[in-house]
Formats: sequence, structure tokens, C-alpha cells
Amino acid sequence: MAFRVAADGMAEATAAGDRAVRADLQLCRGYAHELLGNVNEAARDYDLSVADAARSGDQTVWADALALRGEMAHYRGQFSRAIEDLQKAYALNVALKRDGKQHYTLNAIANLYADRRVAAYDRAIEYYRQLLAADEKAGAIRAMATGRFNIAATLQSKGDLNGALAEYRQALALERRRKDPDSIADVQIAMGILLGKLGRLDEALKMLDAALAQYSKNGDAESTAQARLARGSVLRKLGRPGEGLRELEAARARFEQTGSDRYLEKSHEERALALEALGDWRGAYAARGALLELRQKLAEQLREEHVSQLRVQFETEKTERENRALVRENALRARALEDAGRIRRLQAGVLVLSALVIGFLIYLVVRHLATARRMRDLALTDELTKLPNRRHLLTFADETLRASRANGTGFSMLALDIDHFKRVNDQYGHDAGDVVLRRVAETCRGALRQHDRIGRTGGEEFLVVLPETSAKVAAEVAERLRGAVERTDFSDLAPGLQITISLGVTEWSPTDDFTTLVKRADEYLYQAKESGRNRVVVAYA
Repeated sequence: MAFRVAADGMAEATAAGDRAVRADLQLCRGYAHELLGNVNEAARDYDLSVADAARSGDQTVWADALALRGEMAHYRGQFSRAIEDLQKAYALNVALKRDGKQHYTLNAIANLYADRRVAAYDRAIEYYRQLLAADEKAGAIRAMATGRFNIAATLQSKGDLNGALAEYRQALALERRRKDPDSIADVQIAMGILLGKLGRLDEALKMLDAALAQYSKNGDAESTAQARLARGSVLRKLGRPGEGLRELEAARARFEQTGSDRYLEKSHEERALALEALGDWRGAYAARGALLELRQKLAEQLREEHVSQLRVQFETEKTERENRALVRENALRARALEDAGRIRRLQAGVLVLSALVIGFLIYLVVRHLATARRMRDLALTDELTKLPNRRHLLTFADETLRASRANGTGFSMLALDIDHFKRVNDQYGHDAGDVVLRRVAETCRGALRQHDRIGRTGGEEFLVVLPETSAKVAAEVAERLRGAVERTDFSDLAPGLQITISLGVTEWSPTDDFTTLVKRADEYLYQAKESGRNRVVVAYA
């Protein structure tokens, strides 16, 4: 539906010669393609959006289009285009004083520089530290932990292993402050791999054991396999190749099942070394043969990706030529209509001329309003769940807060998160994860009252605003949402699959601003997840 609306809007914008509107709609459609995994279609729409936005002079749309195209180029290995687009987007956002977009774009630039294929590690670390300073000033612990982790990973790629270890330790301390066991395990496995490279094998094994215990506890099969791969390598280096081989075989079985070629390549390599240490030369030879075969397959995939990139470039240029031809055709038609109108004016007089002009203006106004409505819907709606997106929800929450201050009434907020959502994506695929997101969104919307508002704020995270609602009543609403999701049938995705949610509930008080309220709701959401998930934790004002 959204693709059809975008196509209709772009056709109208093309006919009207409104490049800014067409660029914005192309950008929305490209982002929707990217979310659905349609990489080639997304790249084509981003190219067209950048071209139209630049010609229209709309710098806001131009900056957004450049940022998204730059990230897409990084993903596709087109590094020169990526850095050019991202730097230009950053400069535009600075000029436009869009602080949040500056932060986002600078992080994307840092990620590009940190890529092993670019290897501009010092520049990446400089930008990560700049972002970290801003996050520390804002007290954003989650962002601080991510920043420290990124710096550590980049130092590790650079070869500064001791510096990387110090940053990982700070990231681990921040994650422990957040008390999120899964995030703690993610840092521990990275530290375990690094300690193994430093030869501190006993410490590495301790870290990997802790990460493996957490992943096994929460049923995260993919992360469990990654931990076993790292653990098998460390055990081999400790002179325990038999134990290491058992871990490596278990990891290999998982990677073969999920088609994780990147990790499968490493598991073949480590298995060969372990088998050699055990004196099993025939097994080692077979493992190295499997490694060589997989590397040839990966090389072929890289060649196919290059051909695909050339095909996308050709299709983009072809579409742009067709658009230019359509614009010229419209210009000729407009000129012909203008000539015909001039003849009619000479024949029919001023009265007929006035009627035509008025009618044409009405037609343009109606068409513009229709296009504006479509654009607003695309800008305020999350494409996957059809719920209000973060921008829409924050606007509604701000209006609710101002009304509460003016009228002396209260309101409450729920922070909601789908339990173990990463496990769903890892075990059943991202298509199944999308179905879970849509079904949870539909269930929660159906269980809310008419004046309540739920929106998706990112990933598997949602916020619910409950106007004129006390914490006690909000807790009842939250429990109704929790129960409704728990009873929802997901067996069509996998037999026995059950999805649950955790919720944090808080009530607004006159001393709160919106940021404080969201932060408090998030804190109680984390308490709900830490205490076992599938539950509601309430903060009373």
C-alpha cells in the first residue's frame, strides 16, 4: 500500500515539476525497500532522491537522502561514494543546526572509517571519542557503552590490543550499570577473543564461559555458537584440543544450519588446527578442503555482488533518463496548452480566461493537498507495523504534557519491549521477526483504549502514552497488553513459539520533563526484563 501511495505521489509530483516532493517520496520508498531487504531497489531510489533533492534546493531532504545513500554505499563496499555522501550530509546538517542528525551522520562516518577495508582507524577513533563526549554530557549510558565498545573494536583492528582491552573493560562496567545480561555477554565474548589474542588464555576462558552461560540461559543459539567457536580456539591454545574440538563441532553444526559462512569459515580453520594437534591428519586435511571450498564460494559471491552493483548503476541511469524525458514531455505539453489557451483567450474574451485560470488554480490546490496528505502519512507512520513512528509519538506526547501542565491533569507512559526478539530473528529469520513485530503491534493497539496512543520507537521497542491516566490504571492497561500478547498465537511461524513482552510503567509529575519520563519508564522496563521478563514493573509518582 505504501509503495503504491509513494508511486502515485511521485507521478503527481513529476507532472507538477515538484522535485522536492518527489525526492522526499523516493527517499521514503527507498528506506522501505531497505527495511524489506530489497537492496538494489533501495539503492536506485536513494540515487534518484539525491538527484531531485539537489536540484530542488530542499537541503533537509538532500541531507537525509545523502546520509541514507552513504550508509547503503558503505554496506555495498562503495567506499569513495560513501564517504563523499556522508561528509556532505554532515556539513548540511551542521548548517541546518540539526543536532540529532549531526550525531547520527558522524557515527556513520566513524563506522565507515573503522571498516577493515578502509582502515582509517585513527580518524574513526577521533570521531567515536567526539560522540562519546556528547553522550557522557547527556548521561546516555547505553550510548556511552556502545561508544566504548566501538572504540575498543577499532583499536583492536588497529593492533592496539592493550588499549582495546582497557576500552572493553569500561564498556563492560557501563553495561553492568545498565544490568542487561545479554549486552554484558556481548562485551564478554569480545573481551574473551581479545584476551586469547594477547595470550591471557585463562582470563579469556573465564570471560567466554560467562558469555556462554548467559547465551545458553536465554536460548540464543547463534550467540551460543559464536561463544563456542571462540572457546574452542582458546581451549586448543591451552593444550586441550580434544575439548576444543567438541566446542568447534557444535559451533560448526549451528553455522551450517543457518548458513553463517563468515563464522563457518573460521570454524573450519580452527577445526583443522585442533585436528592437527590431535594427530588426526586425515581429518585436518578434510577440514582444510572444506575451508578452501568455502573461500572459493565466498569469492564467487563477491564477483556476483560486483555484477549486481553494475546492474543497479545501469538501471538507475536508465530511470533517470526516463524521468528527464518525462519532464521534457510535460514541458512540451504545458507549452502546447499555453498556446491553445492564448488562442481561446483571444476568441472567448476575459470572462472565459478568468474561469480557466480559477479552475486551474483549484485543480493545483486540490492536487497539492492530496500529495501533502500522502507525504504526511508516510512521514508519521512506521512502515512495518503501521503504528505512529517515533516523530509522531513524540509530538503527541509533547501535546499531552503541555495539556497536563495547563489543565492540572496527569498522564502515564509505558515502555514496552518484546522479550528475546533477537532470538526470533536468529532462529527463524528476519521475515518471521517482521511478522512478530506486526502481530504484537496489532494486538497492543487492539487492547488499548480509544484515546491512548502506541508507537514504535525502534527495533522491538515501543512507547505508549496514556492521557489523563494514573499509574494504578496504567498498570492495569499494561497488564492487559502483556496478557493479550502472551495469548496471541504464533504457531504458524514455529510450533510452540510463544512471544511475551516486558513493560515499565511510570506516571508524570509536574517536575518531570519528557526526557525524564521516558528515562524512568525505560529503567522500570529494564527491571522487568532483569527480574524474569513477561511482567510489568510500575513506578508511582
